[in-house]
Amino acid sequence: DIIEYMEQRTVQQILSERITEFHGGARATLFNSGMSAIVQTVLTLARTGDEIVASENIRSQVYHFFKTILKDMGITVNFIRTSNPMEFESAISFATRFIFIDTEGSVYPEVLDIEKLSAIAHRNKIPLIVDTGGIPLDVLNPIKLGADIVVQDFSFVCGSDSFSGGAVIERGKIDWRIFNVPLLKAEDSCCKNIRWAFDLKGAESNVAFSYRLKNVMKKLFDSEMSDYTASYMLENFGEYKDSFVKRSETALTVAEFLKNHEKVSWIIFPELKGDKSYSAAVRFGSKFSTYISFALKSEKSLDECVKIFFDNLNFKKIGHRAYSEATTINYYSGLGDSCCDEEFYTNPNLPADLKGLIRIFIGTENAEDIVQELKKALDLI
Repeated sequence: DIIEYMEQRTVQQILSERITEFHGGARATLFNSGMSAIVQTVLTLARTGDEIVASENIRSQVYHFFKTILKDMGITVNFIRTSNPMEFESAISFATRFIFIDTEGSVYPEVLDIEKLSAIAHRNKIPLIVDTGGIPLDVLNPIKLGADIVVQDFSFVCGSDSFSGGAVIERGKIDWRIFNVPLLKAEDSCCKNIRWAFDLKGAESNVAFSYRLKNVMKKLFDSEMSDYTASYMLENFGEYKDSFVKRSETALTVAEFLKNHEKVSWIIFPELKGDKSYSAAVRFGSKFSTYISFALKSEKSLDECVKIFFDNLNFKKIGHRAYSEATTINYYSGLGDSCCDEEFYTNPNLPADLKGLIRIFIGTENAEDIVQELKKALDLI
């Protein structure tokens, strides 16, 4: 009977139900990519004249979308660089429709206080949206910390570019009838003038966002997850926690080495004592990142110093954020131009005080092997 029941449903429906139950949400919607999930989430909640409050330290694709595309659409995004929750609240206006953050940061790893930001969002009658980056939800689950909408990009979580997919999980605890999101309360001309917050009955009204996301945006964009990705995720469901934790533990060992090396001018890693995110990392008691941001220090010019360092490393050089079994590394100069000729990459939100930033994404290699490789290159600059 169970087999027959499963055969009556699509693999996407089964995965959606598994994600919803596993992470304690009320509804999960699947997409053909993580970026597609974010774009449609935003358009489900915001329109011309609306505003968004967002952390500046978000992945570059989202930053570009917020900074340029949404601006052209008449949606204003107020970027917050600091991790201070009160700075987020001070940026909220009556036109603000949600707060958007990334759990681990994109330019540098950091831990934002999801619980405090959730309280601030709810006090102002708006939802908190969290992009989980590469952190599996069974390592750090924003829903349990009060986030209302969570976006997960499977290519980041699985550390693979061989497939693309994402999910949007709604917690289901919001009364959308009283929240400051007019799109969910007005008559929707895209779907028979339904008023999602009012016309859905009972518990369904608490997932009005998911209903509009699926029945309007997802249909318009034709963005269903492929059978291949859904089947892959089901076969490997819940198997990424151990790999992430191992890489995070290795990252801490590498970060401690870099912090104490005379050729490193500064380093950012949440679990290092003295890091601005350290107290939050300790309080949440979880692993938060498998990458490290740092800069070099030498009597040589910055460009010469970095070139020597990179030329003597056996790690794969990349031009974008990536997770894989093998350790990778990249470098930004100025406004984020990659040193990799084959993959030019620009991230215009790189602050001036982070010039020379290098990011190393830790793989599954032995920590001592990674340290020795870095030491070899650092000793040459």
